Amino acid sequence: MRLLGDKTCAHTQQVLGTLTEADLREMAEQLEGYIGGKAASGAAPAADDEDALYEQYLFQVPMLFEGDRGAGKTFGARRFARTKGHELVEIGGNESVEAADLLGYPVRVSDGSFVWKDGALSQAVRIASKGQKVCMLIDEMLR
Repeated sequence: MRLLGDKTCAHTQQVLGTLTEADLREMAEQLEGYIGGKAASGAAPAADDEDALYEQYLFQVPMLFEGDRGAGKTFGARRFARTKGHELVEIGGNESVEAADLLGYPVRVSDGSFVWKDGALSQAVRIASKGQKVCMLIDEMLR
């Protein structure tokens, strides 16, 4: 069964397919409250309050923004990190991304020695280990 028709990607369909009937009923109740404007505890904030949505979930669960090209997903993530003063580590997600792009690799410098160049994930972890909040943006991950 395909839930929500063509409005969800294959990954979301797979996740929804693992939910029990009780889980789906609970989600339906929360969505009905959300649509009716009742932002109960744990329910999503109003759709026009994008920052509140980010604040509710940021640094608690990974966030995946899905939508049409040009809808503002990347812009919104960049704007949020900038306005909140969080570090932003960005990498283009495509089929040519390799482990070294995420983890890092040695680079030869002018004196012949090597230095380590962090990949995006290593850079994000290094920033977070200093106590700073960091947003990691993997742009176009599902393309």
